[in-house]
Amino acid sequence: MARTCIMDSDTTVCVSSASSWEIAIKYRLGKLPEVGDLIEHFSAYLRKERFEALVITTEDSLKAGLLPAPHRDPFDRMLIAQALIRDLHVVTLDSVFAAYGVKVVW
Repeated sequence: MARTCIMDSDTTVCVSSASSWEIAIKYRLGKLPEVGDLIEHFSAYLRKERFEALVITTEDSLKAGLLPAPHRDPFDRMLIAQALIRDLHVVTLDSVFAAYGVKVVW
């Protein structure tokens, strides 16, 4: 389902700055050593795939910071906040997203 949605030319695919931030941290820590080229050319990859960068706004950060428990991962909390504010679907297997009322695609 997710692959079909992403490949649909009528779908706008957004990639949060939180995702690129998390990827960069995991690369620096050696947890994702294979993504060096992605890190170096991230914007070019987004353009090639017709994906849009989703910047983090002050509204996003306040919403993420004020979300109730149980989820503690700051990157996921940001994705949840951005999805709620913009009424976006999130591609994830993590069931906690749906617990916050986020529309999930997998």
